[in-house]
Amino acid sequence: MTARRPESSTGCSSVALFSDATTAADRRRTAIAVTDNVTQYVHQLEAGPAGCLVAALEKTTPDQRRLITKGVKTLRTLLDGSN
Repeated sequence: MTARRPESSTGCSSVALFSDATTAADRRRTAIAVTDNVTQYVHQLEAGPAGCLVAALEKTTPDQRRLITKGVKTLRTLLDGSN
């Protein structure tokens, strides 16, 4: 398949959004698919803004989670202005 870039009149660089190829069985038909860039972007959208944070926290050990929890509680106390 050949990756195609969208046409841009702004002169900005662009990323290939889809790829296409003539099918071997019937050269009159063209298969079109989104590129890996689009697939990754959609997965990031589905994960939401906290997706990276969740992925990182899933890799932590129980000890690391306890330390993170303690740090977040300390931060919350400081933000509330109470000691």
